Amino acid sequence: MDDTVNFELAFERHLRSRVEDWQSSFLTNRKEWDDFLNGTFGVLWTITQESAAVALDTPQRVKYLRMRADNGSADGKDEYYELLAKVFLEDGQPRKALACQRLRRRIVPYRTTSEYWRERHTAEINDEIGKIVDPMKPLEIQ
Repeated sequence: MDDTVNFELAFERHLRSRVEDWQSSFLTNRKEWDDFLNGTFGVLWTITQESAAVALDTPQRVKYLRMRADNGSADGKDEYYELLAKVFLEDGQPRKALACQRLRRRIVPYRTTSEYWRERHTAEINDEIGKIVDPMKPLEIQ
């Protein structure tokens, strides 16, 4: 029998088991929660990152990203709409994906990054919008 424990996975499971209670407490009394935690909601950030998301399927990631976005995190909103855009594209709904990408573009000024990274991020979003819009153009008959 193997006695080794994957502490990272165990910690992530613990965080996920407590998120509902923390979110409920946060929504009940936002003023008592630390401002830094309100802005970033660090538990949700940890859960939704690539290293922590290995054990999460897409609906779970959407759920946690929605919570983070609802808590007022501009970075969380961007990640939420980015994931939704990917889901909509996979489901063959380019118009909804395009709407999500446009929402992401509106959020960029509020993200916690430097001006340089905001410009790069905007360019990346515009590239994604271009990939969605081009296939949606009707064929021109010549």
